Amino acid sequence: MSRNLRDDDAPILPSPSDSPPPQSKWKRYFKLFAVKPITVFYACSFLITGSVTSQLWIDRTCRVDLAFNETICANLSSKEYDHYNDIVQTRVSEYNAYGTYFDLIQILSALYLGNFLGLTLRSDNAANQLLPDASRTLV
Repeated sequence: MSRNLRDDDAPILPSPSDSPPPQSKWKRYFKLFAVKPITVFYACSFLITGSVTSQLWIDRTCRVDLAFNETICANLSSKEYDHYNDIVQTRVSEYNAYGTYFDLIQILSALYLGNFLGLTLRSDNAANQLLPDASRTLV
């Protein structure tokens, strides 16, 4: 039993003039590059605090660690205090290198420790030994 198609049953094809509105194009592109808002806010806060803390490190190193006077620390960028600026910048660079090493230790330990705990907590015995009360609610 074949059915004859009438004009009303014919599929409607979009005409070239029926392009989607510009807003939907932007939504489509936004879905392709979807970044969580929390990640964007974290990156912005990291950029802002990074610039502020670097200046704070310079000021603290100059005043507290090296015990230079107020005039030298306030005018580190001038030509007559270039020698002091070199000393302060060298010390701040050392502190930044130490901070990077400590961050690297934290990252590596989090990667391996997290994986290790994930594997050991999956078995019932490890969960009962490490978390005796909470393991009953987890399993």
